[in-house]
Amino acid sequence: MKILHVLWGFSPWREGGLVQYADDLMAAQAAAGHEVAAFFAGRRGFWGKPALARWNRRAVRQYEIRNSPLVHLGIRGTFPVAGELGEPRSEEFFREALDDFAPHVVHIHELAGLPFTLMDIAGERDLPLVLTLHDYFPFCPTLNLFTPQGEYCRDSSGTGCAACCRQGSDGGLSDRLRTVKAAGLSKWLFAAPLLVRYAWDRFSLRGGTSPAELAEVYRQRYHQNVARLRRADIMIAQSRRTGEIYGDLTGRRDIRVAHSTPSHIEKFTARRMEDVLPPVRFATLNGAAALHKGAELLATAVEILKQRGHEGAYRLEVHGGMDRRVRRRLLSFASVRWHGGYHRERLREILAHVDVGIVPSLCEEVYGYVGIEFLANGIPVIGNRRGGIVDYTINGRTGWVNETCTAEELADIMERIINDPRSILPLNRWISDNRGKVIADREEHLGSVVRYYEEAIAAHGGVRGE
Repeated sequence: MKILHVLWGFSPWREGGLVQYADDLMAAQAAAGHEVAAFFAGRRGFWGKPALARWNRRAVRQYEIRNSPLVHLGIRGTFPVAGELGEPRSEEFFREALDDFAPHVVHIHELAGLPFTLMDIAGERDLPLVLTLHDYFPFCPTLNLFTPQGEYCRDSSGTGCAACCRQGSDGGLSDRLRTVKAAGLSKWLFAAPLLVRYAWDRFSLRGGTSPAELAEVYRQRYHQNVARLRRADIMIAQSRRTGEIYGDLTGRRDIRVAHSTPSHIEKFTARRMEDVLPPVRFATLNGAAALHKGAELLATAVEILKQRGHEGAYRLEVHGGMDRRVRRRLLSFASVRWHGGYHRERLREILAHVDVGIVPSLCEEVYGYVGIEFLANGIPVIGNRRGGIVDYTINGRTGWVNETCTAEELADIMERIINDPRSILPLNRWISDNRGKVIADREEHLGSVVRYYEEAIAAHGGVRGE
């Protein structure tokens, strides 16, 4: 089978669970004998017009747009915004990749830095189309369907999107630097040439950015993508809640749910806890990195615990980024230690000294691999009743669910654990004895994805030429 993946690049130029998942999936499919290719908006250089680079990375054929006309800036949206509705050069490059590779199926993971019209092109060619729902990007330019007020966003008018992205970016110099990474080189080496590129873009793309005009672009984006998702052959959700959200917004009731496990998690073995002595060691992985990840929730919970007299009676180890809006508050507490960024290769070492993990996301987290990383090491989890977190956080078995998603309830749960550290032990034993009930079998997941391809291909009359 010839499979073309559309995705958000690869490491070290891109990072995160989405990138790792797609990379693992492509490698496994290539090892199983499939012909595999990737199409993506990739690296930005010192100079040069947009161009399609074709090369091989191990057994996977790469179609990389260099110096893409679109710049994806994560939760800050995409620049220029209207390019997501259609961008001729990217569309031309996609057609070239389809002509060159001739896939049997197209699997879209992410259209970041690409126009959504690529889905239309696949449809025009009657290509089977499978989507994995890694986030809420088709509806939300900031990925998470999370309002500045901390609520699930239901806006479809475009006004809310324009407001969220208003404080975001126009593709300025600092944002351009974030899109450029090169092993062993400081990003500031790219400042001078990118400043020239930024100045040119500001000159050539100025205008058309009033709030009303932006709102109209986002409104079209939302409604066009709902129509596109309704036409896709198969959509795969990473969690039950994500499937529900996409189902509610598109009207589809045939969305498949398939939990996944990144390859590095297979290497973890659960640590059997013989005893838990005070102070209890809590930890979070990127839980303080942003407000939608739970930074404010953590800071307030720690303040509540201090008011209740527990300062110094526990440890909260914070790994990953820390949002500047809560940094001073969190670091003022003796119980909190911030370790900064971490590499996946060090996770086993980091988690060897943790008693309880905290996944404090306030957004509808699609799945949250950090929770699976805790559980794979035998560590119970405190998780909010949001998104896919509750697919693996089970009261009394794998952890404790923060039903109200409030700092008060998080502090209550932590306080009970601080007062009774040995309450962790039964959960640790259940997790250790029931790994298969908590962590998805990777081989089974890979097999289910291929079966979805076969189903989509059959709906289009089978593989052409056979």
